[in-house]
Amino acid sequence: MIWIIGFGTLEELLDMAELRLTDRVLRRLQSEAQSCEYTDPTVAGFGVRVFTTGRISFFLRYYAPGERREKRTTFGYYCTPDQKQRLRSSGRLPPLSLAEARDKAKELLGLVACGRDPSGKSKTQADSLTFEEFAEQYLRRHARLRKRPNSLKNDLGVLKRDILPGFGRRLAAEISIHDVVQLVDDIVDRGSPSVANKALSLIRAIYNWGLSRGVVTSNPAWGVRKPAPDRPRDRVFSDEEIRAFWLHLNTQTPVIASAFRLLFLTMQRSGEIVALHDSWIHDGLIEIPRENYKGRRVHVVPLSNFALEEVQRARQRRLLEGLVLPSPRTGLRLSSNTLNAAARRISQELHFEQPVVPHDIRRTVFTRLTMMGVEETLVHRIAGHSLGKLSRTYNRYAYLEERREALEAWATQLRRIVGVDGR
Repeated sequence: MIWIIGFGTLEELLDMAELRLTDRVLRRLQSEAQSCEYTDPTVAGFGVRVFTTGRISFFLRYYAPGERREKRTTFGYYCTPDQKQRLRSSGRLPPLSLAEARDKAKELLGLVACGRDPSGKSKTQADSLTFEEFAEQYLRRHARLRKRPNSLKNDLGVLKRDILPGFGRRLAAEISIHDVVQLVDDIVDRGSPSVANKALSLIRAIYNWGLSRGVVTSNPAWGVRKPAPDRPRDRVFSDEEIRAFWLHLNTQTPVIASAFRLLFLTMQRSGEIVALHDSWIHDGLIEIPRENYKGRRVHVVPLSNFALEEVQRARQRRLLEGLVLPSPRTGLRLSSNTLNAAARRISQELHFEQPVVPHDIRRTVFTRLTMMGVEETLVHRIAGHSLGKLSRTYNRYAYLEERREALEAWATQLRRIVGVDGR
């Protein structure tokens, strides 16, 4: 015999799922106060829900015109005559006797027969939105306002190349977990597991945003596991690799060379270095505005003497709009993708076993500072990592001098690794 908590045996549960409702039955259900639902065979779709508080609500299940999914509307609460005045004054759904509730259910079914939705609600926005329209709302109202340019560009690429061909013209509300799994598996099967992870994360983010705005009522990507394990990069350069990479920069265009040198000297992200503007540099500091910083806050980077020398050389070459590192081709802002391509090219030319990405430089400097004995919390501050809400709220000290000393010590070691003058 199988027992279902709160209901009794499975056989009893099946017997009670449909129950001819009477006032006597409802009073008994009120006194038992067990969470359960019953439908009344006398009116199609009409039923009651019993709460653990003893309260009973009336509902109607139906299919709205033109819709394939069953809908449900709650239209009142059961009450005895002595309860009615108290419930009416509570401002909730109307209190109804059982007879009144049956009549109301029949009235609502009449609306359905006339082609109307008795809940008074039209379709949800997603019921008439294609996924492409839904995604555009997400981009316009969230991603373009909150994401960094490079992150937004990556999302647009995954969306256009990997998601919209399969989902674009479908209704957002009709996409199921099975559809998401199938799309992700197809990307894996073509040999791109990391792209599949990104596509899944983006679909999940779009639907989560839609849930927060009331655009959709569910997320088909929720609970879907990433098809491939994330493999965080762990590369840290040796002295020989640092020296080889640094000296090989002399064969690159001056702007590309300066960008990579500043990555080594400041430990900042490539997206922040390529956006470097003349107005950010003052008093031996780089002050990155919140709109250009990943954490959406102002981040100050003290410059070592070595870094200042490189900045001054770069400033003398700037072309348009105050950009310190303009693109050699367009004169406009240098792209992070240009740095990525240059890093891969240098890796091939130096015959490195693993291709280099700019973030490997950031990881290398972080590791080297820690090996030099710099307190890890201070290294996180130099890198601009978030240290938690409490630290941001109560510790307003900027540690600028301590950060400058750490970067100066690193610059001294870097000079030793690459040569006396670093050229």
